Amino acid sequence: MTWLLEEPLAIGLAGLVAGACAVAITARQGRNAMLAAIGITTLVTLLLLVFERWVVTDVEKVEAELASLVVALEANDKLAVLDHLSSAGPLFRRQAKRYLDRVRVRQARVGSDLKIVINQLTIPPSATARFLGRVTFNDAQGTTGYQNLVQRFTLHYRQQEDRWRIVGYEHGK
Repeated sequence: MTWLLEEPLAIGLAGLVAGACAVAITARQGRNAMLAAIGITTLVTLLLLVFERWVVTDVEKVEAELASLVVALEANDKLAVLDHLSSAGPLFRRQAKRYLDRVRVRQARVGSDLKIVINQLTIPPSATARFLGRVTFNDAQGTTGYQNLVQRFTLHYRQQEDRWRIVGYEHGK
């Protein structure tokens, strides 16, 4: 049922179909009944769209964290990038800091094939984000030209307090 809270297009289409059905059902009962049916289905559809905007699902939270990570990477803001990583893995954080010290990111992109799966059965809840990513970068000293890395990435998240933080990753698979 979470698709209802993540897809405004589905809500709009369902409202359109419900409105058409309501018009067909009330067509013989007169103009007032038809207008009332259209008004009610429009109101319910609008309420559902407002509710969809108001509720932020875990998938949307992970998407927002990933988008914020991309912005931090493109700004070469090491502290902001490290803020997205879980403090539970000091080795992982050190490895990320070492990479960030060696490169300057010019552009980072997440492909449109982004797929996020939330696992509420783990404690704390976990998530996996899979996507085709593209990073354009050069080394920090500027001795080489820009390099373009296009790979499949898998980021593993854990919910910590009210945020989703990266606890691990895989690439190239």
